Amino acid sequence: MFRANPVDFGRGVLSVSGGNMNLRVRLSGSGIVAVFLGSAEDALRAEKKGKSAVIRPESEKVAYPDGLSESVSVFTIPVKKIGEEFEISILGKKGIWYSHSACVSDPVGGSVPVRISGGTGRAFVENPAAVVLRGAVPFLRVAYSSPNYESAKSGGKTYKNENPSGNSVFLIPIAEYPSPLEFSAVTTAMGTPHEIEYRIEF
Repeated sequence: MFRANPVDFGRGVLSVSGGNMNLRVRLSGSGIVAVFLGSAEDALRAEKKGKSAVIRPESEKVAYPDGLSESVSVFTIPVKKIGEEFEISILGKKGIWYSHSACVSDPVGGSVPVRISGGTGRAFVENPAAVVLRGAVPFLRVAYSSPNYESAKSGGKTYKNENPSGNSVFLIPIAEYPSPLEFSAVTTAMGTPHEIEYRIEF
């Protein structure tokens, strides 16, 4: 059974780099020796051809609350989209591939590297940017280097400045992850309020 270790509360660590997502998950044992994104039949063919698409594990020692410890398998698995089911096959020590369905959902906390474009280029945003979960919705924390932004608009909704006493901060919902986030922000840096289009890639 492909199951995250109980000390991690059934969760893995999601990372984003260069627009690619990977989930690093520690399993509840060392019985799984390989995984493959696809069917068991495709996995068997890939294994016989020695293809790199077959993902092999690392080994890591996990300490449990009762004082015991053991070495478990750790896999780093590419993820295309949050909340979207995908087929994954696992290989046990008996040498048989089994197909399963998996889904990565409910991301919590963390941060992602970002790149912003738009405007004059004088103002920049905090990088990496924090991901904040409110309910089941992930928000990107857009923290500007300037206090002159009054509001932001994305998807037809307006978001207020979360930090009126300092540099402007906005929490903007992430519709797809990873995907460019397009929004506009109203700035008073030039005296009269101006709305400027921005695009953040992460």
